[in-house]
Amino acid sequence: MGWDDGKKKKARSLDAVERDVWNHCRRIVRERAYAKDGDLYCYTCGAGPLVGSNAHTGHMVNAAVLGWGMRYDLRILRVQCYRCNIHLGGNGAVYLWRWLAENGIDAAQKLFEDIAADDRDREYLRYYLDELAVR
Repeated sequence: MGWDDGKKKKARSLDAVERDVWNHCRRIVRERAYAKDGDLYCYTCGAGPLVGSNAHTGHMVNAAVLGWGMRYDLRILRVQCYRCNIHLGGNGAVYLWRWLAENGIDAAQKLFEDIAADDRDREYLRYYLDELAVR
């Protein structure tokens, strides 16, 4: 059988695609943190080294208010401890302060313009996310 055996390819659920993309994002964020610090430390409070379920990947802006495209934007994802990510809701004020110190006000302006412009819905992103998941 060749690559086209006449069978229709079953579409993956959007939830499955998003889960794959999120796992890729988590892996990239952790690899960057290891490369920078040699271990995983919380971006907002410095706790660490983080292991197991205490090592989260947090968003600078609450994921619930982000459009579907920005949820996977690596510019706003960092390693956080459980306390900062869950109990403190991402510890956004400290997160933003550190992010601004690292990236500057011009990068922040661009980022927040991108966040405001990201009004794509889930169906629009199906193809995009599916492509990312297979890479």
